[in-house]
Amino acid sequence: MRTVKDAARDFVAAIDADRRPLFDRVHRLVLEAHPDAELVLSYKMATIVVGRFQLHALDD
Repeated sequence: MRTVKDAARDFVAAIDADRRPLFDRVHRLVLEAHPDAELVLSYKMATIVVGRFQLHALDD
């Protein structure tokens, strides 16, 4: 059974190659500051969650 985290990873894997480095950098910076951050799918977007705060990744 697929999980929300699996769907988030699939979303990230599908990000255009020219935009992927930016997403990876932001994700890495968040993880450095908040190792407990989670990558999930919310509203069909990859979302980095730290406590009650959310950062949505758009790819259009």
